[in-house]
Amino acid sequence: MSGDESDRHDARDSQISLRCLLSEWRVGRRVSRNIYAMISAVATDDDILIGQMDTGQLAREAVFRHNDALKKR
Repeated sequence: MSGDESDRHDARDSQISLRCLLSEWRVGRRVSRNIYAMISAVATDDDILIGQMDTGQLAREAVFRHNDALKKR
């Protein structure tokens, strides 16, 4: 699949996508497999859903790696 084809399936515009990539992530408070981009320093119901992993452990690892990479920027 080319970049143009995959872009059609992302409902977010480029500004929201960039905001999600530059924000810290967290796992879901109720469903631990969900990953959210945190809009503020505190987890809220307004955080943006990034997606869902197969297991809570995978979600925690993805969140840890993403947030660690942000700190090293």
